[in-house]
Amino acid sequence: MKQVLLSAVLCITLLAGCKKSDSEPNPIVGKWTVVNTVEWYTPTGSGRIEKDTVPYGAGSYVDFQSNGNVVGSTGSGRYSVSGNSLTVTVNGITSTSAIQNMDAHNLTLYEFASDASGLDQLWTNLQK
Repeated sequence: MKQVLLSAVLCITLLAGCKKSDSEPNPIVGKWTVVNTVEWYTPTGSGRIEKDTVPYGAGSYVDFQSNGNVVGSTGSGRYSVSGNSLTVTVNGITSTSAIQNMDAHNLTLYEFASDASGLDQLWTNLQK
């Protein structure tokens, strides 16, 4: 009887130890270095697609903090993540990007814009 009770207590202890945490860590939290931005655009009336890659220096960064604040090399503000959408408001300007890829060390954001100057598709690559 004691062995059965001991086995039951051991199983309950092991199962309780394997309980998944209620709050998953947010993988976007941390300091990211901006590696580059790749822009594909179609100037209005040109009929052609052009590509521009802008490399960034070591001082270009974005720090997503766990409290929803964001601090970067160009200003500070707030951010939120909903599904695969990242919304950032910095210096009074709000932009929303699709999270194309995110793992422990790489983050790729995508934005699409259309205005009087043409169509823009923008990929921003960051690394931790």
